Amino acid sequence: MNESNLSVTTSLTFAKRQGPLRPVKINAALLTGNASSSSELSVIRDALDIPALAVLGSKYVANRLIVLGLLSAGTSTFTGIPVNEDIEIALAGIKGLGAKFSYEEQGTILNITGTGGRINSSASALFLGDNGTFSRLVTPIAALSEKPIVLDASSQMKRRPMSPLFESLTTLGATIVRAHKSSLPSFPVTLSGPLQNNDLTLAGSISSQFISALLLVAPYLNALDKTSAARKPFTLKLTSPLVSRGYVHLTRRLMKEFGVIVDHEEHKGLDHFTVKAGQSYLARPYVVEGDVVAASYFWGLSLIKGESLAITNYPQDSFMGEAAFTSVLEEMGAKFEKITDSNLLSSWGSKQGLRIIPPKSRLRGVTVSMKNMPDVVPTLAVIALSAATPTHLTGIGHLRYKESNRIDDLAVELRKLGARMDIEADAMTIFPLSEKIRTENRNRNLIFDTHHDHRLAMALSLCALMCKTVTLLSAESVAKSFPTYYKVLQELGFTGFTENK
Repeated sequence: MNESNLSVTTSLTFAKRQGPLRPVKINAALLTGNASSSSELSVIRDALDIPALAVLGSKYVANRLIVLGLLSAGTSTFTGIPVNEDIEIALAGIKGLGAKFSYEEQGTILNITGTGGRINSSASALFLGDNGTFSRLVTPIAALSEKPIVLDASSQMKRRPMSPLFESLTTLGATIVRAHKSSLPSFPVTLSGPLQNNDLTLAGSISSQFISALLLVAPYLNALDKTSAARKPFTLKLTSPLVSRGYVHLTRRLMKEFGVIVDHEEHKGLDHFTVKAGQSYLARPYVVEGDVVAASYFWGLSLIKGESLAITNYPQDSFMGEAAFTSVLEEMGAKFEKITDSNLLSSWGSKQGLRIIPPKSRLRGVTVSMKNMPDVVPTLAVIALSAATPTHLTGIGHLRYKESNRIDDLAVELRKLGARMDIEADAMTIFPLSEKIRTENRNRNLIFDTHHDHRLAMALSLCALMCKTVTLLSAESVAKSFPTYYKVLQELGFTGFTENK
């Protein structure tokens, strides 16, 4: 099976392994998403004597590093950047804005020579595809150019909110022209600068990416202004509570690593950010942490299957909000142990790892806010079907504006298993499957629509542990973030993979 050849109409059918899961060693090509066949995996028994694997580098970190590489003076060297559709789009985008990049060591090392904030676009248009993070982060940077640039995106991305960011850029002096007679809320647009410093207010309840985008570009506002106004700090005040707070903290942390400090205060529960003038980004090396959201699917696999599993490059100090997912699973009854055997970890090219131990009894349902860890909501919803009591998730209303409507679309698919799900504006309750339904599902062949959403595709793949077979429509959507995901499932022991085009 070759994921790189999956077409937009591909569905994929597969089944769970009847015996225990297998340990997997993933080589450099697979870790970066370049593997072309399952022969590039080697199956090993290591000192853990349990299934063990490494996940791809975090695409959330990678997207931000690519933008910082573009804006920095000098050449940055990044280790562990994943190769997937989102990253390919981001690299093409920064090249069009004047940066240069090259790969080393089978694609595991990426060098980016930046522009120092001077955007001299070699392209009159950039296509941003489905990459929501990069689309938001790069839009203000494109507006640093005085030369007009057309930004366009996929039909899926065009349905996602962009107006608050466009309005903020207009306040900063950008010229933005929407496509003639376009009724869409976002792309295509033609924009140009220069940008000038101005105090901004912005709602924090729609997308944290808007806040990250404006903070990243802040050091280069007033780039052409030589007056005292150029020394004025940039301030951004939120008018509503911030969703996905961890992503903004991640942006601030990475900006600091590259030489720019963002001051933060709270006033009456609302966030205020300040970027002092005179700061700029300097190129540096950086190692990308393992993707905690990608890890969530394997934690789910372990808990539903009831077998221990280890991820050998799981970050212990991640700023990602989704890193708190392990605490949620602990509340449900799972246990986690750090992997500290340095000899073992070095053989995997890692310095830290984590092992999950499922409970001997059924999982407990939980009530938890997912406001700061939205991307693991689909995973948790699938896991919750195997719990003994209901699970109530709050703070999820903004998930309706992701690659799919991750609330209503997810509910439609899980109800095919016989699940009861109560949906509210900002919450959902997932009720455990009854023993009768669980027994019936073991002999069922179910078809799930991924709604062209990589997160739904990977979460719904776990339903194969509950059914005879699972068929995923638009299975190729995983290429957006984890193109080798199905290969890893194969090596763990999932069987019967059949492509249906």
